[in-house]
Amino acid sequence: MARPRAEQVAGQRRQRIKFGDPRLHMTIDPATAERFKREGLVPRWVNDDKGRIEKLQMRGYEFVRDPSREIQAGEDSGNTDMGSAVSKIVGRTEGLEGKPIRSYLMVQRKEDYEEDQGVKEEINAKVDEAIRRGEPGGPNMSAVKEKGGGTYVKNIEYQP
Repeated sequence: MARPRAEQVAGQRRQRIKFGDPRLHMTIDPATAERFKREGLVPRWVNDDKGRIEKLQMRGYEFVRDPSREIQAGEDSGNTDMGSAVSKIVGRTEGLEGKPIRSYLMVQRKEDYEEDQGVKEEINAKVDEAIRRGEPGGPNMSAVKEKGGGTYVKNIEYQP
């Protein structure tokens, strides 16, 4: 039995995002994500503001480059960077100038990423432990207290 025409063309039609559907703007396509995973790389979108790119490059991040997406005169391939670094414009700066804020796709080796995450987790564990001990300022609060500083917590008596 022949399939109805609607079923035949349904597979050929491009997928359309309906108005109101949630969209994930800063994602990468599944094939690229799988390629990064096979190569042992962890991707991340990084905004180019306040020297962030340079700091991350010193920590081992590299630009994702794709010369085939390079913008030529009058051609829009989805990449908004004039070079081969994959990027998107994600906003505008405040003020009258309203310069574009660009976010670049960068990758880091998985070993370096896991090492960084371990360091972050150690810091988080110290903060959690300080909170459990009743030090709301975290592990660095002892230095503040030595200089005569501290936090203010109003003493409120409980009245049922």
